[in-house]
Amino acid sequence: MASPNFFEISKLAHRRFSALPAYDSAIQLVPLDDVGGKRPAAGFLPSLHCVTKNVDGLALAAAIFPSANLGIRGRREIGAIFVIDVDEPGTLERIECEYGPLPVTYTTLTRPISQPHKRHIYFLQTERLISTFRRQVTDVTRQCGYDLKCAGGWGYVVAEGSVRDGETITALYDHDVLIVPIPDSLVHWLQADVAKGRIQKRLQAKKKPKCEPEPTASHPFAVPRFKRTLAIKSRIRTLKNLGFSDDAILLKLVTDIRQCFEDGDQRLNPGYMRKLRAMIREVPTIDVHTSYSNLLRDRKSKSSPLATIRQLFKTCPDTITSSDAHKLFSVRDNADELRMIRQFRKHGFVLLGEQGSHGRVWSRVVSSLTSFANSISPPSPHKLSSPHKAVKKEHGHATTTTSSESESEALKVKQVVGGQEVGESVITFTFQKDGTPRKSPQSIKVRANPEKEQDEKIRQRAHVNNGGAA
Repeated sequence: MASPNFFEISKLAHRRFSALPAYDSAIQLVPLDDVGGKRPAAGFLPSLHCVTKNVDGLALAAAIFPSANLGIRGRREIGAIFVIDVDEPGTLERIECEYGPLPVTYTTLTRPISQPHKRHIYFLQTERLISTFRRQVTDVTRQCGYDLKCAGGWGYVVAEGSVRDGETITALYDHDVLIVPIPDSLVHWLQADVAKGRIQKRLQAKKKPKCEPEPTASHPFAVPRFKRTLAIKSRIRTLKNLGFSDDAILLKLVTDIRQCFEDGDQRLNPGYMRKLRAMIREVPTIDVHTSYSNLLRDRKSKSSPLATIRQLFKTCPDTITSSDAHKLFSVRDNADELRMIRQFRKHGFVLLGEQGSHGRVWSRVVSSLTSFANSISPPSPHKLSSPHKAVKKEHGHATTTTSSESESEALKVKQVVGGQEVGESVITFTFQKDGTPRKSPQSIKVRANPEKEQDEKIRQRAHVNNGGAA
């Protein structure tokens, strides 16, 4: 492979670009990696370092980087360089077919022997170009077949005379060909072509699957890493149901782990074997008859606990003790009990009796109160004229309060547990504006009888004043 000579390459570039009006302000010479590289040389930072663009400065840089390639770096400025980097075959023919013949300007062949279609076409930046392209375009290479370099920021291309992959970059025309300003019509065509290429890129991205399928191994593993423990416990329960002994289950698990688990042989260390034996002991051993009855059970037809409770409510009596409710609805844990309580309240039941006692009773009150409310005529419109006026009516044991917003009924009920009267409560039932009762169970409130509580407090106070005498 031929070794580049940085001093000769930089002198050639200096003669070529020194006549440009923006050579001193917007063009920089960058030493690149040795022997075919296109990255900045080691220790040279283009943002901090620069090569003095005269013979003495080039000689000093050549002494530090004698066999480096040269990069021509430019930025957005009128009169600076703008490069069309053609990468795909057939791109130049397409441009000439759609736009027309390109103007004769300085052009280099980056692979003159192996890929003669790859070239750098140099132009001078104009005001129209600067207002159209504010940065380099390198994201539509496959769609458009080219990149637009030095259009924004600092971008660079490898200069003539540099060596890439054993081939020296050469000029397409004679060295006397000048770099011409880019025509506005070509800028307009490039803008439309880049936009069309980006649309094609988005459409191609949508056609691709979101996640590529992972390549299948020669011996795929049936159990992923995050499901090892779950698979082992499930396998142990199945083998227990089939009547296998603990030792037979351990041998079977060792075989399955080696065949179906990733890194199965490495996991079967003494510590992991002790863990397997402990997992086997946790599952109870059952007899053969019970094991086969478990295997023959139709698990899909098993209804959920909530569906079972809803079905049993069709036959639930209007009054049932708390203990009988636990037996009727097969309450086994706290979750079942909370589910049962929610269904009781949804079906219009209230819990009566002293809190903490075993004789509390669930009593259905919505049906009786609804029939009682239906016997009461809805409030008349003339009674609702004043929003601050309240009229009280007596209906037997119930008291009705009418206002502009709602109507409430208070019904006295007796609490009977085990055939004995244990107290008396007042149930407040609220009506809507049109006179229909609210069906929500939250509108039913149960409170103790205030008259009985007051009498009890008076008797206790008199008992204390009499010194405890009867």
